[in-house]
Amino acid sequence: MIKKIKVLSLLVLLGLILAAFAAPAAAAAIKGSNVWDQEQSMSSTYTWTPAMYSGLWYDLDRGVYTENITLTISASDRQINAENAEYITETKPLRFNYSDWGSYRVIGWQGEPYFAGYTRSSSGNNSTTQFTNSNISTLSDEKIYPVLIDSAEEKRIGSSDTYTLENGYKLKIEDVNESGKQFRLILERNGNVVKNETVSNNTTFVYERSLDDVGTIPVVAVHVKGLDGTTAVIDGVFQISESSTEVYTGKSIGAMEITSVNNTSIKMKNPSRIKLDADRTVTLMNHIKIDVKDTSKLKFEFISDSKTDREKEYPNMGAVYDSSNVIRSWNGMNFPGLTFNYNNSSETENLSFDVSGSISRSVPAKQILYATNAYNESFNYSDWGSYQSVNIGGDNYFAGYIRYSSSDKNNTTNFTDSNVSLLKDGDVSKVLINNDSNRQYDTGSNISLEEGYSLLVSNLTENGSRVNLVLKKDGTTVKEATISQGNNFVYEANVGGTSIPIIAARITTIFSGSNEFIKIGGIFQISANTTDVSPGKTVENMRVEYTGSNALIFTNTNSINLSRGSDILLMNNLTLHVADSDELRFFPYTQTNGSKVSTYNLKIEMPDAIYPNEGMTIRVEYNDGDNWKELSGATVKVDGSSIGETDSNGAISYTVGEYGTYEFRAEKSGYSAASVSKTTAENREMLQITIPDYVFAENAFDLYVTDETGAKIVGAAVSKNDNHIGTTDENGMLNVTPDSMPGYYELSAYRTGYRTGIKDMWVLENGPYFVATIGTPDQMTVGKTVKINITIENVGTEKGTREITITAENKTETKKVTLDSEKTKDLTFSFKPETAGQTAIVIGNQTFTVTVGEKEGTEIPRSWILIGGVLLIIIIAAVVILTYLGEREADDKKKPRNNQKKNQNQTQKAGLFGGLFGGSENKSKSAKSKPAAKPAAKSASKPAPKPAAKQASEPTAKYSNKYSSSNKPPELKNSQKRARKEQEKK
Repeated sequence: MIKKIKVLSLLVLLGLILAAFAAPAAAAAIKGSNVWDQEQSMSSTYTWTPAMYSGLWYDLDRGVYTENITLTISASDRQINAENAEYITETKPLRFNYSDWGSYRVIGWQGEPYFAGYTRSSSGNNSTTQFTNSNISTLSDEKIYPVLIDSAEEKRIGSSDTYTLENGYKLKIEDVNESGKQFRLILERNGNVVKNETVSNNTTFVYERSLDDVGTIPVVAVHVKGLDGTTAVIDGVFQISESSTEVYTGKSIGAMEITSVNNTSIKMKNPSRIKLDADRTVTLMNHIKIDVKDTSKLKFEFISDSKTDREKEYPNMGAVYDSSNVIRSWNGMNFPGLTFNYNNSSETENLSFDVSGSISRSVPAKQILYATNAYNESFNYSDWGSYQSVNIGGDNYFAGYIRYSSSDKNNTTNFTDSNVSLLKDGDVSKVLINNDSNRQYDTGSNISLEEGYSLLVSNLTENGSRVNLVLKKDGTTVKEATISQGNNFVYEANVGGTSIPIIAARITTIFSGSNEFIKIGGIFQISANTTDVSPGKTVENMRVEYTGSNALIFTNTNSINLSRGSDILLMNNLTLHVADSDELRFFPYTQTNGSKVSTYNLKIEMPDAIYPNEGMTIRVEYNDGDNWKELSGATVKVDGSSIGETDSNGAISYTVGEYGTYEFRAEKSGYSAASVSKTTAENREMLQITIPDYVFAENAFDLYVTDETGAKIVGAAVSKNDNHIGTTDENGMLNVTPDSMPGYYELSAYRTGYRTGIKDMWVLENGPYFVATIGTPDQMTVGKTVKINITIENVGTEKGTREITITAENKTETKKVTLDSEKTKDLTFSFKPETAGQTAIVIGNQTFTVTVGEKEGTEIPRSWILIGGVLLIIIIAAVVILTYLGEREADDKKKPRNNQKKNQNQTQKAGLFGGLFGGSENKSKSAKSKPAAKPAAKSASKPAPKPAAKQASEPTAKYSNKYSSSNKPPELKNSQKRARKEQEKK
């Protein structure tokens, strides 16, 4: 009897759900609705809490939220009058995740948690902060600080490990004493030690800093659980940002303005009216926006432009079930992961718990119901009308076609004459492509489709009035057709036992001329592989209870336990997230936006120009009918090969190869794929960033951006550690004020058409800062004293005194120097190098390298070299003369000499000495010793020479006076030449 009652109850429930779907009339507003709908007679004053709108901050695990938005709506005027939009947030105590520390004061601010103060420690009071003895309220100084880390996760640190925190902080350990269970905990920021302390088991390490006008407060707290051998175990970390957000009265944020700030709360109102025109997105403040629907009656919902951390982790989350918001049913109004028809305010999907009162952690079988109804979905190429679509657990499916009717073009399918319903037979199919790109294709182009299909634009025929299209699957032709302009190419295949169109393409333009091409207005493709949704089919934790031509109903197959900290997959993308809390809190979420069917177009966003071997960011977006939004989990392919999936921001990084053309494609199940072709450009110039050699905290300086030729770059976006800090002016200049915290920062400059420039910047602490430059001799050798000229300059911001230590090889000197800012002092330092090669000269913390040559040999005086040279020349000359005289005397003894006397021989010797060291006398006398001139017969016209004996006895001067160098007889000239040659030879 009990079983019969249960079956009857289920049938009655199914009947009610089907009746609700069959009647699309406006229904009562669902609890926790994020959508405000004039048609549903909702209150004109309506409040949104974080349990209803995910753009506000809610710590689900600890059950704390502080923000809400209240609007008083003038629906007839489609506006919110001045001061009728109110945002309120207040501070509350929030237990640290490491609960032994007690609590701190937190305040939600536009979707994120901010630190607002500490409460002085009180033993046993968990609402106070156990590691401080001060009451601190940052709101009293109109400042709040982002909470960066609040963790109780155990981390283990060895002596060679680091534990990385936020804002450049790192933890290290040293000097581990296993027996004493102690070690030294070191906190660094940007490589500089800011605190080190010896700690033991169960110790809290606290680092304090002075923040703005708030005073000195703990910014980092670390709990040391203890030592495990030589490894430290950390089980609690809390860190806040040192950069404040100012929240003073009168500050404008979007359409809102802060009207009051006190120690416990912040309030804002709109100073001017806010128009809610149809089909418009209105910014309320920062990421919080109002999405107004394109309907005659006023309907809108809150959306987030840039996702909060909670929305990034749980996209399309529904309203939260908790003790103050007992929700047992979700549809598209309070759960954006489900579809909703705004035109008639009717739901197409519903998730509900068939229980009365509160929901328990253990949900029996068949008490979770999911119902979905088929609906008409417009093709993205609007001329085709509509097809039947159905959402199942966050995924969109094709359900059928509606026979074309010219009288109802928008609600029927243009390219079929038959009613086709896969759903009534228990099948659905995935929509693979649904686009309206109106893209141009030259003849010969090959269009890639899904599941191995491709469409070839073969050629134009019939004088360019028709185009021949060839459809292939895995390279094999499956259809060839000639299509005229304005008609459809349609390919049918067997799907679920029925032959139906699975590919359609509309030819909107055919052009025949110097360049032949066509334009395709839209492409639609569904999968030939179906998904079984017949009764009894199980999908994850849900089972199909009913299948009709227009509806599906699922229930949970078995009991489901809503255990703390769990994510429970119901079916497909439909999941429940349960808080890690003793109190039951949970919400449903999907990875896709159900209220916007997933067959909308994809778009690839990338740089206008791409460059060889240069990285870039590719973004994939989808159009939800109103806006382009980032799409996570989309597969990106380059030339057919996958390079990965997009992240939570819809982005993926990629570096192209060498010069060439690349085909980029983005795809995701249920979305229309997008493709774009890009050819790499020539390498472009890299931006150059110029900053002073020395930069000091909070001391402004001028930064310049130029190209590689030095030309100034106007409008370059400059960032510091990836945070935009400004844009260069008409002089390529940006005035920059460094942070108050010294350390390393990375500057970057971006401008379209250039490669991003990168520059490291070290920010120094204010005070004196001495630097040295040196001057050295051109040559330095071992063993020879070297004098070094040193200039010390104070490039810092204050006057100071430093002891300058100078070291080179084995010599060290220390000199005390006092300098005002921007002043210099000259020093000298001498040393005698002992080693050849590279020698370091260390001045303070600067090192200069000089080259020392080998030791030189003994130096000979230059006067000695000159005297030695002269003596050598005399010796050589004497040897030559004596050798010649000896040979000459030997020759004379061999020749008969008539009438030759001893005194004549001596005269010849004297003449020879005169010729070597004197003038022309030698020439005539030496000629006498030459052989006689040629016979007269050979020189008839010239006077006959005298006999040799007579020539020898005549004075030399006689010949010198009678003949000049130009009129000597040829015979005499020749004999003299021969004599000179013979003499040179000897």
